Amino acid sequence: MNIKSTLLILLFLNISSLTLAHTPWGACATIYLDLNKQGASHQVCHSGYLSSDFNDKVSSILVPDGFNMRLFKNGNYQGPFIDIQAGLWNANAEWDNQISSVNFNNWGMGCSDLYSGANKTGTKFSVCNTANLVPGYNDQVASMWVAPKHFFRIYKDYNQTGDWMDIRGSWNFSPDWVNQVKSLKLSHWNDCAWLWQGKDHGGKLFQVCDSGVLPSNWANKTNSITVPVNVTVIAYKTNNYQGESVTFTEGFNNFPDGWGNAIQSVRLKIVGAMTTQIGSM
Repeated sequence: MNIKSTLLILLFLNISSLTLAHTPWGACATIYLDLNKQGASHQVCHSGYLSSDFNDKVSSILVPDGFNMRLFKNGNYQGPFIDIQAGLWNANAEWDNQISSVNFNNWGMGCSDLYSGANKTGTKFSVCNTANLVPGYNDQVASMWVAPKHFFRIYKDYNQTGDWMDIRGSWNFSPDWVNQVKSLKLSHWNDCAWLWQGKDHGGKLFQVCDSGVLPSNWANKTNSITVPVNVTVIAYKTNNYQGESVTFTEGFNNFPDGWGNAIQSVRLKIVGAMTTQIGSM
């Protein structure tokens, strides 16, 4: 996949200028005019636009441990991008002297590798933050891998709307998701509940790693749930987390009478063990 052919727009940016000061959370990255940390250099401690001394002139970057950077070919965080992780990055021919703005992030290895083929085969592209994927890449995603202690919520629409699915670890997409991913949202919570269409773990599996309104192919089609340790799931018959609810705690649960095929939204909370109950919220 030619990255230049993709336009990905980063959402919810913390726009700030480049500065020599340390970040509130630790060390800064360093950009260089030449390969292998050679030539004039400048510290990058926040997201921002490159000054005229470095705009379209950067050839290598040193990213500190625990951080990653998104590099954009255009100012204002626009145009093709590439995500790089901790360590020394030397630009290839496509990216040498092409960088105009950067997004500096402090969640380190919380990245996902997207692949054009099943079982992590084919062309690979790394995404370390929330992003939109546009034609040229979103039509070639068949499997993905997510770093430990993180998950990505993926969508079939842009701007994190419409049908979604939570992915952690390695995942092969089912036929209805192959080449359908339009946008991704990164989160840092690794504990996920599992919803099942039938009772007693029957039917298809759907992961839920955060609160959400169930996508159309899962709303009103769930009959059992598995909840991880120290997580509570509150399920609702409405799509706005209101009205009558049922609460599930650690372990496997068949839905009680009146709740089978009736769930439209769920809330996940890390609160420890609670007693399963039905009531009004």
